[in-house]
Amino acid sequence: MKKIKRHGLDIELTNRCNAYCNFCPRDKTPQQGFIDFAVFQQAALRAKEESLVVMLAGQGESTIHPEFERCIDYLSEQKIPFGLTTNASLLTPERARHLLTRGIMRMTFSAGDLGEDYEEVYGLDFKNTLENIRYFTALNKSEFAGQCDIWISLVEHEINYGKREEIKKFWEKEIGVNGVFSYKQISRGGACDNGYYFLKSNRYIDEARNAMKETGISALCNLAFTAPFVGWNGQYYVCCSDYEKKVPLGNVFDYSIAQMDGIKMTSIINGNEACILCNYDPLNSIRENFFEREQGIIDDKTMRQRLVIMKKDQDTQPDIYGTNGLIDDFLAMENNNIKTKSIS
Repeated sequence: MKKIKRHGLDIELTNRCNAYCNFCPRDKTPQQGFIDFAVFQQAALRAKEESLVVMLAGQGESTIHPEFERCIDYLSEQKIPFGLTTNASLLTPERARHLLTRGIMRMTFSAGDLGEDYEEVYGLDFKNTLENIRYFTALNKSEFAGQCDIWISLVEHEINYGKREEIKKFWEKEIGVNGVFSYKQISRGGACDNGYYFLKSNRYIDEARNAMKETGISALCNLAFTAPFVGWNGQYYVCCSDYEKKVPLGNVFDYSIAQMDGIKMTSIINGNEACILCNYDPLNSIRENFFEREQGIIDDKTMRQRLVIMKKDQDTQPDIYGTNGLIDDFLAMENNNIKTKSIS
């Protein structure tokens, strides 16, 4: 397999959570638990093998892990750069200082709403969350020379529709975070019923494939390789979108991240259940455009623009889609009579 430029390794400390986000299919979460410290160590060392950043993220809230501080200390001792995604409800001043002292380089706060809207969506106290984020941001700037990039994750939904610019301005201008990134709700490998048309119909498969062929878009999704994911149970999954953990691919004690690339490739070509129902999958993404055009949501021009943008995005990743890139292995496997399963 080829050398891949990766964003980092996502390690899930737990899939348990103290929030009740109305856009999160918590009832679909499989068996819940906390990562064993020995498993965490091994996963972190897998990241170190490839000089990757460890991102503490997943389906749960990392800070509720009973050995959270111990995990942070281990990353620091091993000189492994790390980041954290958290709802900030448990980010006390002591924890904030501990994280910054240990060298955290990126913090992502899941706080895409304000005030009463936040409390309705997340089921947490906004005042507490706000004070925790404000304290961390101020401490990072005043005592740690802004070492940590701080971002807000804004999930788009009907409650914050029309308020997103206000939310963005609040966090950036009043609190001083580096930025706010906004994204549509993801299908989470089919676990989340959030209105995607492609999940409800088997239509437009051939049309999408023809559009991909004409535009030169690959059916290979890059996320499986650029954003590897380890669940709390020590299993690799195709990526974090396998919310229900339908397809475990191998244990961190048995496989390196690089070795997992070939296993993922075979799983994708054979029809990984999470990919088949994921809105990030290129085929599904393009099919959704056809459905949106049918519904009058977009026109032909917008659809063509989206195809061009997708092609340009793939062109920026020659290690995946370029000559001698990962796509060569993908096409070789397809030609070796491994057939992609149909979407059901």
